[in-house]
Amino acid sequence: MAPVTGDGYTFGDGDHASDRLAMVAALFDPPTRSFVERAAPRTAGTVVDLGCGPGHTTRLLRDAIRADRIVAVDASADFVERTRRRVADATAVVHDVTVAPLPGTPADVIFARLLLAHLPDPDAVARSWWDQLAPGGVLLLDEIDSITSDVAVLQEYERVVTELVASRGACMAAGPELDRVAADAAATDRLVVDDRFAFPVDVGAAARMFRLNLAVWGDDPAVDRHRRSGTLDRLAAGLEEVSTRPSGTITWRLRQLAVRAAT
Repeated sequence: MAPVTGDGYTFGDGDHASDRLAMVAALFDPPTRSFVERAAPRTAGTVVDLGCGPGHTTRLLRDAIRADRIVAVDASADFVERTRRRVADATAVVHDVTVAPLPGTPADVIFARLLLAHLPDPDAVARSWWDQLAPGGVLLLDEIDSITSDVAVLQEYERVVTELVASRGACMAAGPELDRVAADAAATDRLVVDDRFAFPVDVGAAARMFRLNLAVWGDDPAVDRHRRSGTLDRLAAGLEEVSTRPSGTITWRLRQLAVRAAT
């Protein structure tokens, strides 16, 4: 999950965002790696990593797939440079992921993790990526169906950030928005994987990740009323408290969808 279009990314770039995405990688790389190993070919000509951020997913793809070429794509020049340093053998390109043609396409594998949540009309965007596969290529989408918690401050954070993302025309829970893509792929015998499962996350780690997010988007005009009401200050204090004295639960429900291009 990283800057994706020329309009920018809700959670920003730079050092704070890079630190947060390192946490995302630590938490979510295990289920993502399992997904890639199940759904992607072991060898490929070109693999494209969309919304590569500072390169954690690019490195994962490089390690999981023996590819002739890996192309990492992000709208942030800062993150593209970080990816170049992290994965020296990848080609990292500044590009808006909603604009076709994507760099490196037609590709044998196109991958995106927690990216459609930040884009309007994820169904249409996913279909545009599907159309840019090479014959027999695979599109891998790793998204969120929902996030549930019994910790009040985490619930409140989710309400505010969902409102913020919606103000930009997107939906944090992009997984359900892929139902039609999955149905069309199944109807044409091009569905490779469609898994939905609960993924519990350490509460303290989630609070630390959310606290980093809040430091980035807390000045956004879309949440001005929450700032004026003192909600954001209360969130910051509450997240700090939970990060140091964790209790309760938080669970991501993930959707991992892989669809194949016609041969």
